[in-house]
Amino acid sequence: MNSSALTRTGFALFALVLTACSNAPLSTVEFPTPDFNALGPIELAIAEVNVSSTYREPLTSPNVDHEFPVTLSAAAVSWADERLSPSGVIGRAEFVIEDASVIETKLETKGGVTGWLKDELAYQYDGRLAVRLTITRGDDTGEIDVQVDRSQTVLENISVNERTAIWYQMMDQMMVDLNAEMEKNIDLYFGAFTR
Repeated sequence: MNSSALTRTGFALFALVLTACSNAPLSTVEFPTPDFNALGPIELAIAEVNVSSTYREPLTSPNVDHEFPVTLSAAAVSWADERLSPSGVIGRAEFVIEDASVIETKLETKGGVTGWLKDELAYQYDGRLAVRLTITRGDDTGEIDVQVDRSQTVLENISVNERTAIWYQMMDQMMVDLNAEMEKNIDLYFGAFTR
């Protein structure tokens, strides 16, 4: 399955989740962690892959990444666990999540009679996911840095359930972007470490 197929699957899942959200309390809606197994492993000619994070969620405004039903950090860990496959006898890869933040910004609304007549865009969410993949095998080393960014605005009268579903879609789209960028960079720069 390629990235476009992953995108179609994500949008279909988002539509189902959004429908469920509009008809059910939030506590009954399940948001699964993305599954990347269908994309197949990226075989690396090293003996082990270590996954870690230097990013710490602030857990306070303006950050809302900790409120996502599946955080960017959790999704990135799943990607690394499911896609990076050690198939060698020596060497190691370090996959480090350096940023997995989402910042909420309140937008200016008109208010008054004009504001009453229509829903206005009220909040913007700016997400950033930055990861580093370093490989060391004997005297051979390599490193790639990938960063994906995405922004999303929402209307002022959006429900909590609808907002949560939009956050889930935002995470899913960022993971599609991350997967595409990681595949491209691994192909470009890690030829000596892939099989």
